[in-house]
Amino acid sequence: MTLATILCAALIGGSPVQEPSTNLGKLQLYDKVRACSVKVYSEFGDDHYHGSGVAFKRYGDFVMIITNSHVVSMGGLSSKVTVKPFNKAGGAPMMPAYVAFEHRAETLYFDLAFLVVRDPGHLITVAERGTDRQWKGKTVYSCGNPHDEEFLVDHGKVLPSSMAPEDSHRFSWVVCHDAMVEHGNSGGGLFDNEGKLVGINTWLYDGKVGMAIDLDVFTDLFDFRATTIYARNNAWVKDTTLPPESSVYGIAIGKWTCDPAMGEIDPGGVLEHKESCVDTAQYYGSALVKMGDKVAGFNRGHYAPDHSLVAYEDARLGQIKNGPGGDVSFRINDKDTSDNSGEMTVFYVIMTPANLAPSGRQVHSGPVPMPPFWPVR
Repeated sequence: MTLATILCAALIGGSPVQEPSTNLGKLQLYDKVRACSVKVYSEFGDDHYHGSGVAFKRYGDFVMIITNSHVVSMGGLSSKVTVKPFNKAGGAPMMPAYVAFEHRAETLYFDLAFLVVRDPGHLITVAERGTDRQWKGKTVYSCGNPHDEEFLVDHGKVLPSSMAPEDSHRFSWVVCHDAMVEHGNSGGGLFDNEGKLVGINTWLYDGKVGMAIDLDVFTDLFDFRATTIYARNNAWVKDTTLPPESSVYGIAIGKWTCDPAMGEIDPGGVLEHKESCVDTAQYYGSALVKMGDKVAGFNRGHYAPDHSLVAYEDARLGQIKNGPGGDVSFRINDKDTSDNSGEMTVFYVIMTPANLAPSGRQVHSGPVPMPPFWPVR
């Protein structure tokens, strides 16, 4: 597979370009796609890289950003990821980002990461999801940060899949287009002619063909949810119900108090006080997630390229792979919550088995395996 980090160029073919009929209409559309876009910075020791991202969900003071895995991870996660929102006047602040999940599998044309950003000022707008099923026959727009440009918007058209590498033709989530993008656009949004999000720009083929991940296909298999765990919850609190073999990957953010004498602790909890635990296999005071009868704690972290742990001060990861299905519930790992205080905000990604996609669509053809976290019966 011949891939690079981003896409560009205008080619002949496809549907005619249909831009807004007035300059004011163009400006309004461009402002709409820029408002939900961010510039993503990643640090790897003395090296600094940047890409793009787009906001797709908000939960209170937090916003969820989708980008490419290769923007934040190169053989291991960046030790520091920040995002910069669009601001017409300039001077937008750099905002720390938590990486909730990232995975890259080039042979499957999968390259996505999900970030969580604390944004109490609502500086980042959440993108509208495209609902026009005919968007591939109309104009598309890219927005990103190529080279020394920031929040560059360009229009183009969807191209035949035959213009991409042959081994990508079997995947229905790969979309080719000729909207002008370049290195630095990785992870930025592809939008329809109403400025609604329809894809994530990811690869460049042959120096001229843009390749994006069709967001509509992936939302058949991904569900993004958020909930709050309160330190005084004395029972499991159900959030949703899943079929067997589903997987949950989440990040809990915040600090709380289980024992006033102990002070604030992070979502991973502490080793002591096993006799006070709801689940003795997990740390006392940790945030817990349960699917059916399977329980996991939020005690994990990412790993950097040098194999050191990338652990956030106030956040930890939790996961249940290929779970038994059933109710997904959360609580604190503490039997007696009477003296507790505080809360955790949990963001989690659900992967459902490919054969149970809500729309029933076929997401690939031929004897091609799905990514390893998507179990197929």
